[in-house]
Amino acid sequence: MYSFHYVDSESVSWRFDCHPNTHSPEIHFNPPPDAAMTAAEPSCIDVTEVSLVTRAVHAMWRAAYENEALDRLSDLLLAVTGEASHGTAPLD
Repeated sequence: MYSFHYVDSESVSWRFDCHPNTHSPEIHFNPPPDAAMTAAEPSCIDVTEVSLVTRAVHAMWRAAYENEALDRLSDLLLAVTGEASHGTAPLD
């Protein structure tokens, strides 16, 4: 189980979680701007090893902020790792 929750000075909040619950898939992503529990969607991170999840979350966070693409945060795994994720296209 893990939970990586990010909140910045602009009150942008998002979270990658892995825990059993009744409202979303066990491995899920709560997207920005407010990481609402009701907005949880399947995570693009397929691994559960915490050190690998940490690296993936950090890489996606950097890519999202550097490209001003917070709305595509969960899908940035494709651009960061080159692996397919939810059938999305690479970040331009």
